[in-house]
Amino acid sequence: MRITTLTTAYDTDEDRLRLAVADAAGQRRVLWLTRRLSERLAPALLQGLEAAPLEDEPQQQQPPPAGPATAPAGDEAQQRQVAARAQAAQAYAQLEARLASKPVAPVQVDPDVSQGLVHRIELKAGQAGTRGLEFHGPGFPACELWLTPRELRQWLGQLRSAFKAADWRQDLWPGWLQAL
Repeated sequence: MRITTLTTAYDTDEDRLRLAVADAAGQRRVLWLTRRLSERLAPALLQGLEAAPLEDEPQQQQPPPAGPATAPAGDEAQQRQVAARAQAAQAYAQLEARLASKPVAPVQVDPDVSQGLVHRIELKAGQAGTRGLEFHGPGFPACELWLTPRELRQWLGQLRSAFKAADWRQDLWPGWLQAL
């Protein structure tokens, strides 16, 4: 199943994340993510996103001009400044993705729809920064989801909201995502 639409929510009765998914043909399924798996997934997705260049960022940065106001390359103050710029750029990209998000009707599933507990998620890298997630578990065929960097940012925002609703760990979310 190739997922085209996804609704993410925390289910208090199950104490799990509920992913209601649908493909282009309208086939629907519910995938359940445990807290343990979710807390391993989020940092892996964030790491890949932070490692990739931002969409509007030049591939190579020019070094700053030399002069009295410029700190030596290994200087701690310069490293903090570079880190602060990177955080600000990530926050801006996250805000841009959030503002570009268009409302979509949530995936509605019947009580008798196929459900499965996800045991493993394979992460894949695609072209132009796309990320693939392949959900595996007993009793259902693999479900594949491909996200552009903007869609991944949007879904990470939804995941963080679900974590907050569940009162799960918040320390694994970077400052640039917590600020929004």
